[in-house]
Amino acid sequence: MSKGIGVRLHRYANIYLRTKSLLLSGMLKHEKRPLWYDVYEAFPPVKEPKYVPDPSPDNFGLNTFVDDVPKIFYHEDWVRAMLVKNRLEESDYFRKNRLLSMLEDETLVASFSQKFVAQYRAFEQTFKSLSKEELFQKTHDFFLQEVPELNQTDDDS
Repeated sequence: MSKGIGVRLHRYANIYLRTKSLLLSGMLKHEKRPLWYDVYEAFPPVKEPKYVPDPSPDNFGLNTFVDDVPKIFYHEDWVRAMLVKNRLEESDYFRKNRLLSMLEDETLVASFSQKFVAQYRAFEQTFKSLSKEELFQKTHDFFLQEVPELNQTDDDS
């Protein structure tokens, strides 16, 4: 297949180049050019558009692609994961204090997990020799003393 003027496939040339070649050959009159042509001429893109074919389907009919998004793991993610693992978030206290109003800026209250992470970080600064697990246990014990309702669940009542 030749890369002539009449080829409509965008993998051979972008629409600007095809329109330009139609204008140069006289197949398209200058007065009949598209509205965007003059804008494209005056302000060409920084990066030239390039045809990138879609990946072909695999045996299951699914397109394969490479996920190049980096995995982000924050320092506090471990603490939040341990909260869920230890089922602290299932307590009545957490259930009652989990809903926040985002409309009232003055009265915005931190969630239980935010308070827990903040206390964990405070203990981290104070007790630098403790391991992550020991710091978590210390924070857990602190919250059990501060908020006795953490020990209660629906099953206990």
